[in-house]
Amino acid sequence: MAGTYGHESDNAQTSRKIYALSWSQVVNNPANAGKLTATGYSCRSQTKRIDNVKLPHPVQILLQQVV
Repeated sequence: MAGTYGHESDNAQTSRKIYALSWSQVVNNPANAGKLTATGYSCRSQTKRIDNVKLPHPVQILLQQVV
């Protein structure tokens, strides 16, 4: 869903299909719970919007380690 593509209403259906082909199984696999991160805003937004899963940015994980 590069950039704003999947946020545009005309592309929402296609974005969901692409997500289902690539991210969905990984994000919803219980073995991956709490282990995934995403650098892109759109990737994090997509997982939250479609699967209600909040993926942290890797820097957030690093920050937790030093605080």
